[in-house]
Amino acid sequence: MIRQTYRFLSTFAPENKKDTKKDTMKGFLYLLLCYLLGEGLSLLIAGFIPGGVLGMLLLFAGLQSRVIREKDIRAFCRLLIDNMMLFFVPIGVGLMVSYELLLKNLWAIVLILLLSTLIVMGAVGLLQQRFGNKDKNASHS
Repeated sequence: MIRQTYRFLSTFAPENKKDTKKDTMKGFLYLLLCYLLGEGLSLLIAGFIPGGVLGMLLLFAGLQSRVIREKDIRAFCRLLIDNMMLFFVPIGVGLMVSYELLLKNLWAIVLILLLSTLIVMGAVGLLQQRFGNKDKNASHS
């Protein structure tokens, strides 16, 4: 199983660096370990916080404390980013399957999208006016 996973991941790795395949596998194992630990913690707290979120927090803590080095996960993260479009295919298929439901609720969806966009834009504008001026004044001193 591990050999098959390594072979699969190594097909995506660029060939310009000699240890890229090993780096990709190491990054995969670090991210998998953080995810699994997060899922375990989620079970301990009865799913109050999703395991994926806890896994990301563990990864963040590991990177900040330098237990996990950035260079150890860089190759696998690059692989995920380079192939990100593949993650959107199931979402697009799901939208096409739910076409009638979306069409039935189209006006409600559009209204919610417009209102939430306006609320976020207003909140960001207010925060920028409140806190952005301090940065501007500090740089002129």
